[in-house]
Amino acid sequence: GERLLHGLELSDSDWLRIYKLYFTCMRSAHTGQGMDIHGLQHLVSDCLKRGDTSELWSKLMAVHRLKSGVAAMTAARIGVVLGGGSVEQERALGDYFLALGTAFQVVDDVVNLRGFQDNLKDKAEDLQEGKVTAPVIRALSVLDPPEAHSLWNALRDEPDVPRALELIESCDAIDWCHQTAHDMVDGTWDRVDATIIDSHAKIALRTFGRFVVDVR
Repeated sequence: GERLLHGLELSDSDWLRIYKLYFTCMRSAHTGQGMDIHGLQHLVSDCLKRGDTSELWSKLMAVHRLKSGVAAMTAARIGVVLGGGSVEQERALGDYFLALGTAFQVVDDVVNLRGFQDNLKDKAEDLQEGKVTAPVIRALSVLDPPEAHSLWNALRDEPDVPRALELIESCDAIDWCHQTAHDMVDGTWDRVDATIIDSHAKIALRTFGRFVVDVR
């Protein structure tokens, strides 16, 4: 993408804006990847002891935003700069794609448990690795304490995938995550709708957003 920009006539201020966005994206992506590799397992026992999983959810959302949300946001904001858009359009589309990239990761957590059609993704790969994902956190937050501890025990050491899946499915955690992803994207569309003129491209943006969160 950076090579393509050299074929365009851009002002110094636009170049500066683009590179600031680019390096913000790089820092965010590396930070998010590092946090994801480190994982959230070390926080679970204390959260269960306190009966409060909000820290787990906020940290997971930080990972998802940094890994994928900021990358999508950066592409959108650079597109607005290249298209000569306004500051308000850049903010609106940036927020929309930040939400879209974050929601994509929540949906990816869901798809990992149920699998893509035609086996394009191994089912429950995250559970096999004992990873703390969006459906796991949701289940830990709504299951009765004994069942929440049972779920956590099923994910530790040698994961008991069938038992973990049974507990996650029993409390509709997967459907809740899908709805949450929808809400993330829908909640940022109104500003885009208000700042971008009606066009085929605008329809495509909205359709793409719905496609991402509807992947199963």
